[in-house]
Amino acid sequence: MASSSSSASALVAEEEDMADDATAWAWLAEAGFAEGDLRSEITIEDKMKCPMAWASQKGELGVCKWLHGNGAADDISKLNNEDTTPMFIACQEGHLSVCKWLFEVGAAADITKADNDGDTPMYTACAN
Repeated sequence: MASSSSSASALVAEEEDMADDATAWAWLAEAGFAEGDLRSEITIEDKMKCPMAWASQKGELGVCKWLHGNGAADDISKLNNEDTTPMFIACQEGHLSVCKWLFEVGAAADITKADNDGDTPMYTACAN
């Protein structure tokens, strides 16, 4: 029983408030995204990434929430050049809090979307 309560505590600890404007803009600039453009794509690690995908990969839940609330809500299910979504990327990196949030705000169907290799986010999460 102790492990289930510690797991619940770990999930609560992973929850994060939405980033403030200054923090989010600084994060975007540091990542190399165009100033003022929340939906642009840049090449990172040989893959096209929009800010939502990169924040999901980095586990930046507060930034994801800020992006969603400030004009990039449509990007929660945006495919990159390898047919991966922010959900796939967050699952691949083990960012449960980001996965849960994406699921709750409208990317639930993405859990079964396969990438170019035929892998789904669920498969990727279990493989890691």
